Amino acid sequence: MKWTVAIVVTCFFAVVIASCATTDPQRGEVAQADVAELFALLHRQLGGCWAIPVGAKAAATVRFSLNRDGSLAGAPTLVKTTTYAQSQAVAESALLAVRRCAPFKLPADKYELWKEVEVVFDPRSVFILR
Repeated sequence: MKWTVAIVVTCFFAVVIASCATTDPQRGEVAQADVAELFALLHRQLGGCWAIPVGAKAAATVRFSLNRDGSLAGAPTLVKTTTYAQSQAVAESALLAVRRCAPFKLPADKYELWKEVEVVFDPRSVFILR
């Protein structure tokens, strides 16, 4: 079965990580390698924690905040789901996957990039970064 965990790591939760790059030498620049590294780490961790409901076609978007140690800073929240019959089951399995995976093992020096995460869990697609 193909599945998606589309991960959007954002600056101030409004802009996709790729556009968080800056040329200010004091703040540094977000390299594509950093984006790829974070994507791979989150993909590996969440992919191992998500139990996809049998026959699911629905997608669920989950948002969560992380502490510097990778633990959840609060409960993950459901942002939206599609309107298929199994939407509730997919939403519950996505929220459970986030809770199961915590604490996440992510590079501490890149905390500003991953302190807020939004993930789209979609069993119909391949894993993509938005």
